[in-house]
Order: sequence, then C-alpha cells, then structure tokens
Amino acid sequence: MRIPLDYYQVLGVPMQATPEQIDQAFQDRLLQLPSHHHSPTTVATRRELIEHAYQVLREPDQRHAYDRRCRSLDTDDLIAQLDPQPVVPDLEITEQQLSGALLLLYELGDYNQVVRLGQPFLKGDPLDLSRPYTGSAAEADITLTVALAYLELGREQWQQQHYQAAATHLEAGLRILERSGLFPELQQQFQSELDRLRPYRILELLALPLSDSVGRQRGVLLLREMLSDRGGIEGRQDDRSGLGVEDFLKFILQLRAYLTATEQQELFEREARRPSAVASYLAVHALVARGFHELQPSLIRRGKDLLQRLLPNQDIYLELASCLLLLGQPAEALAALEKSQDQQSIAFIRRHSGNAPDLLPGLCYYTEQWLQEEIYPAFRDLGETPVSLDQYFADPNIQTYLDALNEELVVTPITPDEGTPPPPVTVKPSVAVPPPYRAPFPVVSLTAETLPLEAHQGSVPPPDVPSPTATVSSTSHTISPRTTTTRTQQRRTRDRRQRPRNGWLWVGGGVLLIGAGVLAQHYWFQPRLTTAPPPETPIAVATPTPVATNPSPDVPEMTIEVARDRLQAWQQIKAQALGSNFAIDNLEKILTEPALSTWRSRAQGLKSEGSYWSYTLTNLEIKEIRPLENNRVDVIAQIQEDAKFYEQGTLRSDISYNDSYRVLYTLVQDGNQWLIQRMQVLS
Repeated sequence: MRIPLDYYQVLGVPMQATPEQIDQAFQDRLLQLPSHHHSPTTVATRRELIEHAYQVLREPDQRHAYDRRCRSLDTDDLIAQLDPQPVVPDLEITEQQLSGALLLLYELGDYNQVVRLGQPFLKGDPLDLSRPYTGSAAEADITLTVALAYLELGREQWQQQHYQAAATHLEAGLRILERSGLFPELQQQFQSELDRLRPYRILELLALPLSDSVGRQRGVLLLREMLSDRGGIEGRQDDRSGLGVEDFLKFILQLRAYLTATEQQELFEREARRPSAVASYLAVHALVARGFHELQPSLIRRGKDLLQRLLPNQDIYLELASCLLLLGQPAEALAALEKSQDQQSIAFIRRHSGNAPDLLPGLCYYTEQWLQEEIYPAFRDLGETPVSLDQYFADPNIQTYLDALNEELVVTPITPDEGTPPPPVTVKPSVAVPPPYRAPFPVVSLTAETLPLEAHQGSVPPPDVPSPTATVSSTSHTISPRTTTTRTQQRRTRDRRQRPRNGWLWVGGGVLLIGAGVLAQHYWFQPRLTTAPPPETPIAVATPTPVATNPSPDVPEMTIEVARDRLQAWQQIKAQALGSNFAIDNLEKILTEPALSTWRSRAQGLKSEGSYWSYTLTNLEIKEIRPLENNRVDVIAQIQEDAKFYEQGTLRSDISYNDSYRVLYTLVQDGNQWLIQRMQVLS
C-alpha cells in the first residue's frame, strides 16, 4: 500500500534544507507527540515512518533520486520535460502501518486524504477477522483519526461560510464514532459543533431557490427541531445553540424573509398552539397575506380569530380593524379602530378620511398600505406584488363568500374585559360604504375555530433577500449579515415617513417590538455564544385532593371524581360541537359565559367554512382542585388528545396535532350542576 506522503513534509523541512537542518528536524519530530490519545502501537508506527523519511533524505544518493522524482512534478523543470512518466512521491507501507500513516497525514493537515484512505477500512465488515486491525487498539486509532479529520473539514467549511457542507462533515464524523461506540467525549464535541451550527444551516437552506424543495424542507425541519428543543419562540430551554431569548427572536424575524407565506403559516400556526403570543401574531400576518393574495377570506378569518385571542393583553386593534374590513365588516372594523391607542396611526387614518362621516375611507387606504408595505414584504414569494382592495372586493368568489357570511346576523361584540360579554346584538347586513369601495359589505362577525386547543382562550437568495453570511473564528461564532439596502427596504423607509405605525407585542414580562414594519428590517441575527437563561419556573401543581366548595345541597361536592366526570363530558361535547355533525346546542350543557359564546362562535365559524375537527381523548388526569369564592372552583387537568383538522373534507396534517397539555378550568355552580366558565392552558 502506498501513501501520498512527501518526505520533506514528514520532517517539516524545505527541499533546499541542508543535511544539518534535516538532522535537527528529525530530532524535533521524534520529540513531538500526537495531541490526541492514540495508542502506543500507532505512535510507534508513526515513528517508524518518520525514521524511514529521514533515512532516505540523510543519504545523498537516495535523496538525489528522490529529489529527481519530486522535480518531475514541476512541468517547468527540464528534467520533468524529459521524464515521460512523472511519479508522485509516496511512502510504501503495510496494512499494519495504516494507523500511523493516517496520523501523519492528519498532522500535516491533509484531511481529505485521511478520509479517503481511512473510510474504506472503517466501512468493512467488523466481523471480518482477516482484517489486520479487527478489534485492535489500532482500529480505534484509525476511527479516531478519521473522525478528527472530519471535524477539521467541518470547521474549514464553516470558516468559508459553507454551513451545510460543514454539517455534512461533522455528521459523518459523528456517525463513525457512534458506530464504534468509542470516544464519548469527542462525540459530545461533534454534537456541540452541530448544535451551534444549526441556525446557520437553517438560514442557508431556506435561502436556496424555491425550486430546491428538498433542501428548503430540510431547513424547515431543522427549524422545527430547534423550536422543539427551545420550547417555542419564547421558550427558555437550552437548544445548545448559544442563542438567548432575545437573539433567537431576532433570528426568527430574520429568517422570515426566506420563507414563503404558506411556509410561515404552517410553521407559526403550529407554534401558536404551545401557546405562543409571538407565533400567533406572526401566523396572523401569514394568514392575512395568503388570504388576500390567494382570494381566500377564510384564511383572513382565521387570522382575525387569532388576533381576538391576543386581546386584551396587546393593542392589536389596528390589525384587527384591517382584518374585519377585509371580511366585509366595516361596523366592527370601526369599533375596533376606536379601541386602538396608536394615536399617530389614527390621525393618519383620519387625514385620509377627508370629510367622510366616519373613518372608513382612511381605514381602507390604511389597510391597503399595510398590506403593501408591511405584510407582503415579509414573505419571499410575495415581495413587491401589487395590492388592490378594489380587485379583491370585485372578485366574484370574494363576494360569494361574504354573502354567505351575511346569512348569520348575530355577532358577539369585541370586548377586552375578562368578565361576561354583553348579550348578542342583532345588526343589519347592509352599510353604506363610501368610494372607492362601492361593493356592499355584509356586516357579520364569525370566529372560525381553526386551532381549538384550549390555549387560545387566554443557495442564491432572491434579489430582495439578503444572503446569510458569517464571520467565524476558532473560538467563537457570530453571524453578521451584509448591510445591503434592498428595494423593499428603501420602499419601507419612504412610506414609513408617510404612514406612522407602531406594533408592540407584549410577551411575558417584557415588550418585544415585532410588528408593523420592524419585523425584518431592524432585527438581524447576531447571536452571541452565551449560556442560555435557566428555564422558567414551572407552575407548582400539588397532589390532587378533594375539597369542599360549600355548594347548595343539590350540587355534588367537587371531588376528583366529579371534576373528571365534568371534564370528560366537556371533551365529548367539544368533539360533537366542532365535529362534522356540529351539535352546537350541546355546548350549553357544559359551558357558561364567557366560554359558551366563544366556543359557540368557533363552531359556527367552522360550519360556515366547511371545516371540522375530529377529536380523540386519550388521557385525562386531574392534578389539583382549588376552591374559590362565589361557589367557583379551579381544576387543573392534564389532557392528552389526538385532534385532526379537516378543511373542505381534506385532512390538514399541518394543523392537526397529538399533544399533551395542562389546562386550568374554572367551574361555577349553576343550579344543580357545575359548568365551565373559563379555561386556560398552563403548559
């Protein structure tokens, strides 16, 4: 077996080295030992090969012959021109010397040769006893050297900002170690490198052309894995990337420019079920974008439903007003507009309403600008697509859908209060709409239940997409995107001077500015390798114990058995009301206000749009019962359910889920029974 090793390289001297320099280099090489834990056998073999190189170079005749062979590689050399068969310098070794030769190649930085020569040996049958190293320490050394070569190749690719190529090398090295079951500390190092590399890979994969669906889907899956490891966008679990909560939010906002509207909708609707306020808000943008662009108002209605669930903790009445307007509900849109605290935007809308009796003309103009300047630019497949409310409302499919909505005249007014909402109000289905929108808007309010998880009650990118670039050092890794000004950014800057917009979304105890024109412009991914904050303290749940709630004599005492019976009844009625048969009237048997109005509206919305849920309760466990005043009681339960969502008869696997979640139910005495008044997911 021949190994491509240059004797001068083995000793670390140039071809012009004097005999004295060769002697000194030989002594120095013998004193240098491998930096990793190779076996004495491999170290001895390495020494033999160094001695062989020294023996050739220390003898004048052998060195002259060797030099002649080396010079034959230089096509400018006269001897090379006369030599018809140039020979590459190499070492002749036995198979027993392979581990030492690979170690020398690794020390010389020839990592590709290490992989090329070592991989075939490692892929051999481990039960083949004819292999010289089967089960020996030298076999472990070959495994170690090849893995280390993959590690260095991965780091080189990372340094060159080829993140997926870097991951390919790191994953190959990790597989070798896992297959052998050796060097657990080195395996951990490989995994650590891959974890820190993951956000870079996601950006690079999502920046691939849209035609590369396989590569981009891989990026989406990596993103989902990362979100799962963190516990969501706002999660504080350690995904080992080194990104804190704030940096991860910046990362999410940056990668939106690489995702299509459909990809964002599927991703953020899934995340909204955790629940997640940030994901819910971003899902609204995706739903509105798709609904308007694809002329599917049912998607806008789903976005409106998510917005309503964010009330009253966030001032998102401007977005809600625009959604209601697009659903042909100007009266409700203007009512939502009155609740907004964004006085600058209200003044803008008022200026563009002119002398109209209300703010509807200004809201129409504002909504069109909102779609053009803030919604569309956040999606890779929409970009600078023109927006026209005239064309939207003139579409016959839109009018047909809005006419269908007009059949239901009972609406539940929007209220930020936690108490019971006012009684239903009957409204007339016609409103005089000022120009330029002359088509009649049917005035109804339907809340489509698309995410019924009880949490909701409480690599050349396109021209306008910045390429992910990074500066990587040997000790730390930071991404610094290029500061290129795109046409979209220029347009946003121009129009932001004309139309004020402030979008604040409150998350936990802090404020995250994620909406209204700053989603992708100011927050760029600049991760810092810092230790992730400790996880949030979980909600303390005590061992379930029966409690006396002092109800009337005809009401059963609230015990674990009674609580379980009531919640099982709720799960069954929920499945009937939101299922294909829509037994909506049954909700009154288990719910009271405000939960009753909320779930009745969701069921009616599903029925109207031809969608439904199929639920299977797999487990229900009562965790704690807490007595309250006024014959009320809180019950904490762990729910495991399999929920499948059908849209127009087609199963939507992206919305369906099989989750376990913990819910706080508030039950209240009503006559001789307990009814559910509120519910909120805790985790």
